[in-house]
Amino acid sequence: MPPDHAHTLLVVEDRADVREGMVALLESKGHRAVSAGSGHDALVDLRDGVRPCVIVLDLALPDMPGAAFRDAQRADPRIAAIPVIVVSGADEAKEAEAQLGVHAFLHKPIDVEAFLRAVDECCRRAEASTGAAK
Repeated sequence: MPPDHAHTLLVVEDRADVREGMVALLESKGHRAVSAGSGHDALVDLRDGVRPCVIVLDLALPDMPGAAFRDAQRADPRIAAIPVIVVSGADEAKEAEAQLGVHAFLHKPIDVEAFLRAVDECCRRAEASTGAAK
C-alpha cells in the first residue's frame, strides 16, 4: 500500500539505466524521486533547496568519489543531517558504512526488499523528527 504522502528521495548514480531503474522503483512505491548523474550535480541540487528524506548514493561517481561527496555534504550544515544509503559494487561495506557515516550500505545488484526497508526507515525517521521531509 503506498504511503498517504510521498517522500522525496535523491538518487545519485552515474549510470543512467541504474538511476532510472531506481527512480522507477521508488515511484512505484509511492515516493517522489529526483536524480543526479554526478556528485557535483547532486550537491548543486541540495544547495539549491532540494530536501530529500534520504540520499541514495553510488560510491563510484565519475566526478568525485562517494567519500568526497559525503565530506562536502557533512561540511554543509544545511544538508549534513540528510541520511545516506550507499548502493555500490564496492566490497568494503562495513568499513565504508562506518567511515562514511551512512544509514546503510547495500551491494549491487541490490536486494530490492532490503533497499525499500532502508528507504522506509529513513523516511519514517525524517517524518518523526521534523515532519518536513515529505
